[in-house]
Amino acid sequence: MSGERSLGDILGEALKSRSSRSPIHDAGRGDSDSLRSLASEHHNSGLDLTGLGRIAELGQALSFARLAAVDGTPDDLRAIVYLYGQLAGECRALGDAAAADTYEGQGYLLAEIMAEEGDEDMASMVVASAAAVSPGAHKTAKKLREAIV
Repeated sequence: MSGERSLGDILGEALKSRSSRSPIHDAGRGDSDSLRSLASEHHNSGLDLTGLGRIAELGQALSFARLAAVDGTPDDLRAIVYLYGQLAGECRALGDAAAADTYEGQGYLLAEIMAEEGDEDMASMVVASAAAVSPGAHKTAKKLREAIV
């Protein structure tokens, strides 16, 4: 049996030899551009929707955007802040203040961290939006900050 290949070896070789066929295939391999593309597609798909349909598309967009942000580029992180804001707005429109505060708080905390790390655009946004952020979102951001520090 020493000369036999394992199933893992066979499958691994097959995967390596396959060429890219779709953004989801490339995204599955961790390609950041494909992940960004999928995030954008889901965001755009949600533009014509309202309510839960829009929330579902924004949730998918956020998932792909988070994966794309592994590279940590400022634009990827800004996209996440934006998507959190969009999700918060949709939840608030549906009357779910708790979910809205959760999304808004997460986005606000990410913006604060980016500002602290020198992102001047985020610093300006944090200052300009501080009064408009709900008390529940501020509480969520504070609680999350305590958990990660």
